[in-house]
Amino acid sequence: AKVSSQGDHGSAKVSSQGDHGSEPWDVLRRSTLDVLPGPDALGRAERLELGGRTPLSKVAQQLSKDRRLRGLVVDATRLDGDDPRWTPASEALWHYVERTFGRWRPVEGWSSFADALETRLVERKVEVRTGVTALEVEHSADSARVVTDHDTIDADVVVWCAGNVPGSPPPLLPRIPASRLLVRLSADPGLPLDVMTHGDPPLQMWSEDGLHWTITHQNAEDPLVSLVRVGIDIRPLVEERHNLAPAQLVRLGHWGWQWMGRRTRADRPSQVSDRLYVAGAGAHPGERVEDIAMATAAIAEKLGAAPR
Repeated sequence: AKVSSQGDHGSAKVSSQGDHGSEPWDVLRRSTLDVLPGPDALGRAERLELGGRTPLSKVAQQLSKDRRLRGLVVDATRLDGDDPRWTPASEALWHYVERTFGRWRPVEGWSSFADALETRLVERKVEVRTGVTALEVEHSADSARVVTDHDTIDADVVVWCAGNVPGSPPPLLPRIPASRLLVRLSADPGLPLDVMTHGDPPLQMWSEDGLHWTITHQNAEDPLVSLVRVGIDIRPLVEERHNLAPAQLVRLGHWGWQWMGRRTRADRPSQVSDRLYVAGAGAHPGERVEDIAMATAAIAEKLGAAPR
């Protein structure tokens, strides 16, 4: 799957603030992303480097009195289903990452990314079972096995990437995602394939091909009307539309855990035991593709090379 860089969306003022993110990002990456974090992964000095108890909402307030500039910091967090008042300041580092390394997407769309993963599984001779539901994981100090609706599979180690983590849930609240509007257009409107509008309300819209769009929003007003307010009018092109409310979305999958302060990072599970590791939406560090890739890489590093 080919990957393209897309740059970033920040203003000059937000970008200048992002220039100071090198050291905090290094702390976050080395302490919690490149490795499996434990409850003591961050010492006092590291916690202070990441903003201590400062919430993301205060970072936005310190940036500017202009609510439009503050929105550049908190809008994506709100659309994800988090409250900036309970989200740690370190989440602002993703603006630094975007500014420094750019944004990316598979050139031929996310389906090509899935195709590349499938090809890799074939090359590595991985057995893939479809139409099977894993019900639970049994694990002890020296063994593990997965109980499915068909049979029981013995394993040396289980890496669980489904939404709901086996066993008791962590002391966290699940995210409630923003509403989605799915639209099919008669023609490509000529927009970038990922657009964030920092108006009131904020919206994000993205597409694979320019014809099928997903619009994320948190407002009773028709999001197509909200887009008109910021100069984007795709209403004449709409051929089909479907609304998905938060109550419908939570039944479709896991959307991660809400930030409930800086301790949330330690409460998100990663290593349940020496025989059970977890990644994905219900685990550390989160539900984004990049998060899951970092989690599985850290698990692989922890386990080491498989014997041949």
